[in-house]
Amino acid sequence: MDIRAKIRDERNKCMWLEVYCAGGITAMDTCKDLKISMQRVQRWRDQDAEFAEAYNFVDVTHHEICSKEDTPYIELVGDNHLKLVEKNRDEKYAMDTIEKNIVHKEDIEKLKTKWLKAFEQLYFNIIETCKACGITRSVFNSWLKTSAKFKEAYLEANEAKMDFIESQLMRNIGKGDGPSIIFACKTRLKDRGYIEKQEIKHSGNFGVMVAPGTAKSEEEWGKSAVAQQAQLEAQTSTVEKMRENG
Repeated sequence: MDIRAKIRDERNKCMWLEVYCAGGITAMDTCKDLKISMQRVQRWRDQDAEFAEAYNFVDVTHHEICSKEDTPYIELVGDNHLKLVEKNRDEKYAMDTIEKNIVHKEDIEKLKTKWLKAFEQLYFNIIETCKACGITRSVFNSWLKTSAKFKEAYLEANEAKMDFIESQLMRNIGKGDGPSIIFACKTRLKDRGYIEKQEIKHSGNFGVMVAPGTAKSEEEWGKSAVAQQAQLEAQTSTVEKMRENG
């Protein structure tokens, strides 16, 4: 590359950083506005350490990052320069610490948001949601312990899950669905005296009752027992005939 080409290249770098530093625009949009390919910007990052450093700083913040007493922070200085202001730390170490912590924290927060959305889409299945987001159940558990905001959002999602289940149950009851009605009675009407009773069943031996039935009277119980006894006898007779003819 001749000297003129190098000068143009440096001017393009400065111009690109100036637009990107202004904030409110992505790297891809900056390339489109200046008609510079993203591949070219990537080449600058690979071959020019100063450009790469400036790019990385802008990539993690377009605004001043304030600090506590001994925490380094980044501020924009001038049109297209970045300055690292440090307190009680080595400059390179401070830069790496800020960049990694900011990026990592942002990525984790995005992943938490993604998890909560997937949790609803996958019908509130924790294991399937963790698989879809590429994390383990232990990571999810650690979020519940360390992030009050995530835990609150998760509990709200659980409330939504119960509301969803309840609405489906009530919809089925409204349609006269027997199992749904029985389930609702089992779980909600115990305080009103609803008690589930066992069905009448016989063992293989004729005349031996396994459990008391749901009959309201002795007469009804007797009729049910006779009917079941007749059914057993008919089944036994059929099996014996098949054996004789076999």
